[in-house]
Amino acid sequence: MNNLWKIFGLFFVVAITSSFSNANASPLSQDKLLCSAWNLSEVKKYVAHYNNDKSKHCVVSCLLAAKCGQDESSLMGILKEVVDIFGPGNAEWADLEADWHGLTTALNYANQKCRSSFWDFFEFQNKCFKKSCETKCLQIYPAKQK
Repeated sequence: MNNLWKIFGLFFVVAITSSFSNANASPLSQDKLLCSAWNLSEVKKYVAHYNNDKSKHCVVSCLLAAKCGQDESSLMGILKEVVDIFGPGNAEWADLEADWHGLTTALNYANQKCRSSFWDFFEFQNKCFKKSCETKCLQIYPAKQK
């Protein structure tokens, strides 16, 4: 019965997040199907050295939102928690909250700081987004390197 309430709660979160728009997504992300799934392994490597799970959630969500749009990033976070309900992981609302902080960081901070009219300078943007996401998320969820 407890898992049933968790599933209901996660579907509620999916319903709320489905109202997001992709207006701030990278121009390239509109051409890719499942951009977040494609980039997830690269992003996970970037945060592997953190010892705080919430900082990992925040940075991963921020980077995926910056690269692929907030819809896909929020869906990946929700799917991860659904997998944790039925798998070996530990599903937590706090993980979804950390994902939310990552999304808002991408939308409110990283996008403003890193977007330019010369969006084709991808290398600069990747470095800018990584630094911006990491700086803001580690302010919210301090982490030490392993």
